[in-house]
Order: sequence, then structure tokens, then C-alpha cells
Amino acid sequence: MQNNYVIIRNFISPELLKYFQSKLIFFTHPRNFSGREQTSTTDTVVNEYFNDTFDIFKKIIGGDFYKTYCFAMSYNKGNKLLPHMDLITNEVSCTSCISNKSNFPIYLGKEYFVNNYNTRYTESYNYIKNLTPIEINLNEGDIAFFNGRNHFHWRYPKSDDSTYKAILTHYSKTKKRSKEYKEKTSVDVPYKNSPKGPLYT
Repeated sequence: MQNNYVIIRNFISPELLKYFQSKLIFFTHPRNFSGREQTSTTDTVVNEYFNDTFDIFKKIIGGDFYKTYCFAMSYNKGNKLLPHMDLITNEVSCTSCISNKSNFPIYLGKEYFVNNYNTRYTESYNYIKNLTPIEINLNEGDIAFFNGRNHFHWRYPKSDDSTYKAILTHYSKTKKRSKEYKEKTSVDVPYKNSPKGPLYT
């Protein structure tokens, strides 16, 4: 919680990696973020992983968290991830790397931002030039947790022909559809020191 991220190496067994790689079906999502493909949020395999890991993941990140949603994503040559901060339902994100043959890090800005946007807040690469980037490199089987709600995170365009695949699971301290959740999402007005700039949906 102090560093806003944690990496655990070799969390997923080789047998389970092969299972994921053979079972997951990717497609171009209508809300396509920077060219990548992904699975459905209702994918059975991904949701089984989401449910089966929840108890141990709660112990890792600490505190009372609720599951929100999950999917798997696939990056190919030229795909990128613009600097952004996540939804209220993504107060903690976990990336579980299931396929990676080259270096394709995700960068996490060290600076903390108050974020009162209800939607995904996206900026240009130029915006994050003054941030202090933390480089998170995951090999197959590694997992990383980070606070994507209050820290910008991004990937630069993939330069080689290999494919990077990961399962993304998300957690919130607010139970979905609860009174507190509705209050949090009822106003979409940034606080005074929230980032300013274009908001892409």
C-alpha cells in the first residue's frame, strides 16, 4: 500500500499457463483501447480464475475489497495503452501475465492524483513526461497489483511481433450497487487538484 504496487513472481503454474493459452478466446472489443484484443467480461475461464484467487488476493492487497470485473487482453505489434487512470471499480488492479516472449512493461506514474472522474480518464503520452515512471516487467506466471485509480499507467507501442497476454482482475473498496457506490458515482466533477485535460470515452 505504501508503494502503490507489488509484484509476485511465478504465481501461476506452467500447467495453468498452458490451460489459459489454449482456452481463452480474444476478439476486438467495440470499446477498443489502442488496438488490443480482449475476452468477454463473462468469459468462464477468466471468471473461474477471478473467483478462485479472490481470498488469497485479498490477503495480498490488505483491507476489505470487493470483486468488480475481469477480462483477459492480448497485445500485438503496434498496440499501445495510452496514459490513463481507471474507473471507481478499479481501485486496485491485478495483471496476471500468461504469455510474454519479450520485454513489454507497463509503466506506473509514482505521483498520486485525486481522481473524481466516473469514466476512464485518458491523456496523451506528452502529459506524463514530468511523471516519475515505475517500470513493471512481468514474465509468464508473474502477477502485479497496483492502484490504477489514482496513478497514471501506460504502455508504449509494442515494437516486436510477439504477443503479450494477461488476465486483468479488478477490485474496489465499495460494493457495487450499494448506497456508497451510488454516491461515489453520482457526481462526475474532479476535485481541485485532479488532472485537467481532454476526457476520452
